[in-house]
Amino acid sequence: MYKIFSSFIIALVVGLFVWLTPQGVSAAELYFKVVPNTTEGDQAVILEVRLNPESKIINVVEGAVSLSGDIPDDLSIEINKEDSPFTIWPTEPSYNKDQKIVSFVGGTPDGVSKESLIFRIRLLSKIPGVINVSWVGVKTYLNDGLGTEESTSVKSLDINLGTKDSEPMTDEKFVEDINTKNIFPGFQSPLNVTISLLLIIIFLIVIFYAYKKFIKN
Repeated sequence: MYKIFSSFIIALVVGLFVWLTPQGVSAAELYFKVVPNTTEGDQAVILEVRLNPESKIINVVEGAVSLSGDIPDDLSIEINKEDSPFTIWPTEPSYNKDQKIVSFVGGTPDGVSKESLIFRIRLLSKIPGVINVSWVGVKTYLNDGLGTEESTSVKSLDINLGTKDSEPMTDEKFVEDINTKNIFPGFQSPLNVTISLLLIIIFLIVIFYAYKKFIKN
């Protein structure tokens, strides 16, 4: 009987350890990509705002694209949602010239499970300069019927206006801040929290009776 109790306790401890131990989490990624401008004679830079779900199914993305750096006074911004799988827009992506951000909330009923376009930004200026585009307040949600927020990493980008060159640059601080979410796999949903608490209660009960029967006597 003692061996049975001992085996059960060991199995329960190992199970709790595996369930609650922090693990690496594959986070959805939001990033930018400069693509060729196929319009003849058009000197604008075409910037794609993109999502990599990293094997998850994402159906809602929200946040803002922020512009900073040497922003020319004549900078023209146009938004294009063509070819985007996101078809529902509670907040249409639009440029606020005073705040220098493009805010948006986009969704898709079926979710996306592969790298996808969110929307495109067309930037045009006759004055050369370097603009940094980065993310502000981003959130992604799983297509699980519960509205579960997914961990999200981001990358910013430097764009050289007038040359159509761009230099990718990871926004290290923001990546670190966002990736601290959901590092405990056992606590990503109310159901998992309940299961974890039940396992802990069972573990304590077993320890109590084991102590009472085999140690105290």
